[in-house]
Amino acid sequence: SKVKVFTSVTLPLSKPGIISGVTMVFLPVMSCYVITDAFSGSTGFTVIGKLIAWCFLGENGTMTNINGGATISLIMLVILFVTMLVVVFRGKRFRVWTEKLKGENAKGKTDSLTAHRSNRPPETGATRSEATEGGDNPLTPHRSSLSGSFRMACIGLPIAVQLCLESASFNIAGMFMGWIGDIPLAAHQVICTISTLVFMIQYGIGAAAAIRVSQFRGRGEWTEVRHATYSAWGLSATFSLLMVGGICLFREPITSIFTSDLRVQTLCYSLLPAFVLYQFGDCTQIIFSNSLRALEAVGRMLLYAIIAYLLVSIPMSYLLGIHLGFGAEGVWYGIPFGLTTAGLLFIYEFRRKTKHLT
Repeated sequence: SKVKVFTSVTLPLSKPGIISGVTMVFLPVMSCYVITDAFSGSTGFTVIGKLIAWCFLGENGTMTNINGGATISLIMLVILFVTMLVVVFRGKRFRVWTEKLKGENAKGKTDSLTAHRSNRPPETGATRSEATEGGDNPLTPHRSSLSGSFRMACIGLPIAVQLCLESASFNIAGMFMGWIGDIPLAAHQVICTISTLVFMIQYGIGAAAAIRVSQFRGRGEWTEVRHATYSAWGLSATFSLLMVGGICLFREPITSIFTSDLRVQTLCYSLLPAFVLYQFGDCTQIIFSNSLRALEAVGRMLLYAIIAYLLVSIPMSYLLGIHLGFGAEGVWYGIPFGLTTAGLLFIYEFRRKTKHLT
């Protein structure tokens, strides 16, 4: 039935994405205090981030209780660290148990079928390494080892730095907004929150593309690798266009959910064109970066991220918004330059990596 398919197949496969999405939302919320201050005013409730800010800055900008703020920050850091450890190790233990169970079931079925065809008793005591002896099966999980951990770190570290650079381009843009004033900073947070809805759809499609690409790569079907990536690109662009159109169409009720301040709402409307422009670059870099990760082609991707975000996005935001005096709109118009540059460079790397294999 459809319910069984969803609970047995769709939900387990979606679990890593759900956990990642919850974590990506949970971590910023724990330290957020500007949004609640700007949106709720005097009637706002006290959140942990706001309490920490009060301990350091006080009501009038003077430090009041540095020790208390540091203690609360440390406690929250420990809670977040323990939460991440639980997520990582429970997921790892579940995967190991699942792979072991699948391996045992598959081996039992294979031995029974072989015994039935050859009229001999099934073999016992064979291990997975014996079954694959004489050839390296890329789909076979390997035991954890020092070399395997080093290999994992070499793949994971460039990915982590690339994601940090992408986040830094938005965070530093927020810093530029703070230099301009409180209203631009509040509008920046509103548009970033709204854009997260589109981003999560794009990233979900990108994660699905990575799964398909890794499957086709394991089979050696390189033509399908390119087809899967381009199909995901088109699907992501379609969903992005529909969602961005809906956001622009219903911009007034959406922004009114966050704040009743007309100054913040008006500035949000002026930032929407830049928000629309960067969706192409964001959609492109998400899809092709996930495909490159599935191909383990992460070295050059890190170099391209440095070029796109450190050398293009951040300088353009500063140049347009601060140096040339275009204000909040200028800061946000610098973001599409970086994302589009990253997307085009990732397309180039993907085509270069797969061209001779198709």
